[in-house]
Amino acid sequence: MEASKNDNLSAIVGRNIKELRIQANLTIEGLTFALSISISYTLMIERGAANISTRLAKKIANFFDIEMAQLYSSKPIKIRPLKILPVEQFHKDNKNNPKFFLSKRTEYSVASFLRNVLLSDEFVLEYHSVGDLRNFSKEKYQRDLNSQELSRELRRLYMKGILERDDRFNNGSVYLYKLKISNEQL
Repeated sequence: MEASKNDNLSAIVGRNIKELRIQANLTIEGLTFALSISISYTLMIERGAANISTRLAKKIANFFDIEMAQLYSSKPIKIRPLKILPVEQFHKDNKNNPKFFLSKRTEYSVASFLRNVLLSDEFVLEYHSVGDLRNFSKEKYQRDLNSQELSRELRRLYMKGILERDDRFNNGSVYLYKLKISNEQL
């Protein structure tokens, strides 16, 4: 019986922390940075798969300017994030880091970067490998893209007819991509 009570409490705490994070417009990365804990631990807490220490509960309560007991309550917690000093300060200090905020998450996505920035660059008018595009993005735009995500998004754009693709070795191991230019665009 006692174990199920703790499991239920972990689920309540996890749900409350997730709701507070969402109300404060923070991504998992943003909350973990603010609390100085790992992403995997934060995910476990939000899933209700981990118990939190009193010290961490106090840190979370202080960050969201709530009573520590509210974290353990099944009643929904409503906050006004930009009226809470620690949350407001976190937003100010990290405003240029879009991966920390839910509302700015699309700015950080590979798909958004590819469509809005990279495809408008003359570099994509010639064939380049995923590695070349990744290096170019890092050098020119200071965006260190994950090659797997970049490859997936390039494949999607090829399937939509936005990019042309060349099988470099005719075995499907390396593809080169370039922007497809129609006669109307010339």
